Amino acid sequence: MKKLSSALMNLLNTADSLCLVDLLTITLTNGTTLYYSAGDYNINVGGVSYVPNAFDVGKIKQALGVSVDDLKLDWFFDQTDSVLGGLTIPEAINSGAFDYAIVILQHVFMTSWEFVVSSDYALLDFVGMMEADTAGRTKADITVKSITNLLNVQLPRNIYQPGCINLLFDSNSCCLNRAAYTLASSVGTGSSQSVLNCGLSNAAGYLNQGSILFTSGANNGVIATIQSSAPGQINLMWPLPFMPATGDTFTAVPGCDRSMNTCNSKFNNLIHYRGTPFIPVPESVT
Repeated sequence: MKKLSSALMNLLNTADSLCLVDLLTITLTNGTTLYYSAGDYNINVGGVSYVPNAFDVGKIKQALGVSVDDLKLDWFFDQTDSVLGGLTIPEAINSGAFDYAIVILQHVFMTSWEFVVSSDYALLDFVGMMEADTAGRTKADITVKSITNLLNVQLPRNIYQPGCINLLFDSNSCCLNRAAYTLASSVGTGSSQSVLNCGLSNAAGYLNQGSILFTSGANNGVIATIQSSAPGQINLMWPLPFMPATGDTFTAVPGCDRSMNTCNSKFNNLIHYRGTPFIPVPESVT
């Protein structure tokens, strides 16, 4: 049930005609809040300024009980629209910046077009969390699911499996310090976009499934996955976007295959290992 203020109820009962504008409030997980209006001009509602932005409210599914309601939005934009420090809207969506953002949809009623409107004339229609699909150049199809979607969790929380369920270098579970395992080096002669010769002398396989981050050169800022490694050489999973030059610097961190042996021998971190390698497979249970 949607609750109407007494002022809005009186307006609906007495007005001969009304203007209706949709308002979106989007609060990102980093605390940034964006205010958008489907109208053509800025509109101030209850002291908050909503700027024009092209979005179309589609299907809204709502039901009693604990079912997950959802809202469909078509969001239109151009390449000049930007948020979050200069990122365009499609760049921000595709990078995951809008994932799990809290979205509030309201309708504001007016007897004629007004630039300042009391919040008493705004009707709350939907509150949920955004599940942004990938965005194209000019349009994104957005799904917003009600907060009851948080009840859709896996039980039991942990999966019993041979491999560790921790995320490597996660401070709350794995507890290893990434900085302590970060190695610095530079590109040597004879390197290619897939194979890097360098000065790292770690044992063969030490950096397998790890990653490198370029800190200079044409690939500055690029992160690449390491397929395999040997003393003085790193083989990448995929080619770099640009040919590295001799002397380009990078940092490398080792990977983890989530086995008990790797956790013990490479990281000496068996106390935080969360795999269950000794549980018998179903075929052997009697």
